[in-house]
Amino acid sequence: MKTKRSKTMILAHRDISPSDIKEAITRPDEKYLDEENMWYISLKKINKKWIAVLYKKGIALSTISIVTAFYMSEKKKQRIIGKKLIQKQWRST
Repeated sequence: MKTKRSKTMILAHRDISPSDIKEAITRPDEKYLDEENMWYISLKKINKKWIAVLYKKGIALSTISIVTAFYMSEKKKQRIIGKKLIQKQWRST
């Protein structure tokens, strides 16, 4: 799998390691789809916090473009995911 990160993503999220991003995408604990934007959301719990990676799949399914990635607490994860599922903006995959 080949990944691309935008320059803004790299500048805005220097604290996120590439290995954490790869782990979240390849072995997620939870995975969702934002059907409006066609973004995939992979969540992985790493060292007591969650990493969320939003990405788009390229035409060649072996290529993905990372939109953003960020760490969050369990409480924030529950609030964000719950809201998106209730509003039917995201669906579980």
